[in-house]
Amino acid sequence: MFLSFVQFSTISKFLLLSGIALLSPTLYRGYLVIRGVKKGDTVIVNFHGNLKNEMFFHKVLGKALQNGKKGDVIEVEIGSYKVYGEIVSCGGILFPPEVNVLYYQEPIVAHEFH
Repeated sequence: MFLSFVQFSTISKFLLLSGIALLSPTLYRGYLVIRGVKKGDTVIVNFHGNLKNEMFFHKVLGKALQNGKKGDVIEVEIGSYKVYGEIVSCGGILFPPEVNVLYYQEPIVAHEFH
């Protein structure tokens, strides 16, 4: 709307809009790095190393239980498991943040039967 009131040539308007279109994804990625991972965010959990033999899937979706930035270790819930992993990616436009699993705990038992 701003460009309709300003007297620019057609080529100048095209170059300005092209620059904005190219710059906006970079600004969004910068925002994601500053924001980090918040409690309750969906994250991609990546199993690697010795854990590959123990789990069928190598990448699954989980829910962050703590806040963190890239390089921090946070708790993540996957079904009834609680895993601890390092944030390796803050995500992007199409994908959520990615966490590499360092270790995990046994399933959480909600109810015990007597």
